[in-house]
Amino acid sequence: MSEKDYVVRELKISQGAQFNMIELYKTLKTWFEINRYSFFEKSYEDITKKQIKSVKITWEGQKEVDDYTRYVIEIKLKLDNYEIVQTQKEKLVDGKITLSFESFIESDYEKKWEDKPIWKFIRSVSDKYFTAQKKVRFEKEVEEDTRDIFHKTKTFLNLYKFS
Repeated sequence: MSEKDYVVRELKISQGAQFNMIELYKTLKTWFEINRYSFFEKSYEDITKKQIKSVKITWEGQKEVDDYTRYVIEIKLKLDNYEIVQTQKEKLVDGKITLSFESFIESDYEKKWEDKPIWKFIRSVSDKYFTAQKKVRFEKEVEEDTRDIFHKTKTFLNLYKFS
């Protein structure tokens, strides 16, 4: 089984907002592409109860650093009590949005070191003593990436707030 070492836990944006959902998606997708992450939608749940619409979406970006390590940034979007608003220029979503950003480093994601107990032991010794410096560098990189996409998303939402 691969190991996950969380680097950033729950950076949150929560606000009432009017924004273009398609543009938000494109902005996030473009950021992941520019930074060489694979981007995909992990889950999508649309909920309607008594005329109140909500949606929960989980997006994930993965970047393979080497054969053993990859970065994962997960974005969870929750949109409560929203409605679609038509302006002269575009369709906007109006509601309470909550975005949560988490990132972790996944080791042995291809599960090559799990077959035999001796390989697992060698892996744990190697992780602890020989690759500790590399791990610190990896943690710094994935934290910077997570904070960058967090700030870009926050800026995107604030631009719609004042336009």
